[in-house]
Amino acid sequence: MEVKTGGMATLPNIASLFCVGLSGLTLTEEDKRVLSRGVGGIVLFSRNVDTPGQVARLIQEARGYAGDEVLASVDQEGGNVARLEKGFQRIPTMRALGKLIAEDPDKLLVAYEVGQCLGQDLRRVGFDMDFAPVLDVDTNPDNPVIGDRSIGSDPKLVATVGQQLIAGLQSQGIIVCGKHFPGHGDTQQDSHFELPRLPHALDRMEEMELYPFAHVVGEDARQGALAIMTAHVVFEAIHNELPGTLCPEVLTDMLRKTMTFEGLCISDCMEMKAIADGPLWGGTVGACVRGIAAGLDMALVCHTHDVMHASIDAVETALKDGTLSDARVAEAFARLELTRGFRRQQRQATLAPFEPSEAFRQFVDASPATGADPTWESVVE
Repeated sequence: MEVKTGGMATLPNIASLFCVGLSGLTLTEEDKRVLSRGVGGIVLFSRNVDTPGQVARLIQEARGYAGDEVLASVDQEGGNVARLEKGFQRIPTMRALGKLIAEDPDKLLVAYEVGQCLGQDLRRVGFDMDFAPVLDVDTNPDNPVIGDRSIGSDPKLVATVGQQLIAGLQSQGIIVCGKHFPGHGDTQQDSHFELPRLPHALDRMEEMELYPFAHVVGEDARQGALAIMTAHVVFEAIHNELPGTLCPEVLTDMLRKTMTFEGLCISDCMEMKAIADGPLWGGTVGACVRGIAAGLDMALVCHTHDVMHASIDAVETALKDGTLSDARVAEAFARLELTRGFRRQQRQATLAPFEPSEAFRQFVDASPATGADPTWESVVE
């Protein structure tokens, strides 16, 4: 599929290329000011979630300020990374799901049903996108941030199970955002707190880290229904200084040209320390400009209102002064419109309800989800 960009006769609403976080259970005046700039997305965290009714009202209120096209997103992976708890189905870890299917491949359908279940819960309260599944391969037992969020240590298993999760979510009209490209599974550091580096040769990455992403992109047949989230990790075989989120060799050469992916490319949060503490690119604000120039279509800024405004302003200035090309921004808007098109189509569709199998019920009952959400979401608050 080819994205058609065309020229831009007038300055577009650059805020549409940003996904922002909200303050709490209801909108503050600062939230309303940011949303009123016409941001393209919102992401909810545990701080924004109480009951299903409250979540639905918050999303609807946000749309009243940002516009109906705003994409409402959440990290609802299963296991510990589950922002929605009260009144929502708790799903075990992805490691438990991968183990189930590795031991009995005939239970692959359970992965599809997990996606269906997650998608039905998200759809009924107004979400459009799930920042899931994790497609990172769990090759480092000391990894402080991925661990049991990963499906497993076999890249083929991650790819196969990941594709079923994606298909299940999409069957419920949810846009899927696989993460963290091109791979966060082997790091020793947590990018919420510092910038990880990986020294692996490219041929090793193609066999391990990149394999699940290449597989799901190759299976992507629903235009606008799949997005990819980037990793704040330096891959030394590709670039010795820039993390994947800011690296054109990763986002343009690898993701677009080699893998021929034409869906939305979204950053992980630009306020994570791996990016915010980077003087080479000017912290969060500078990274938003560098990232979009490198190939991002949407930047996440999840916590600080002043940083949200400054980042939007910086990208607007970069487009006006030529730092960002018209063609690159037009490309990003074309992909955003493709995703919005899927969302519009699905919001009007009548979807079959999720009807769980006995195998799904046994999986959920035998592998209880653990704990609350991780604490790193508040690291910059």
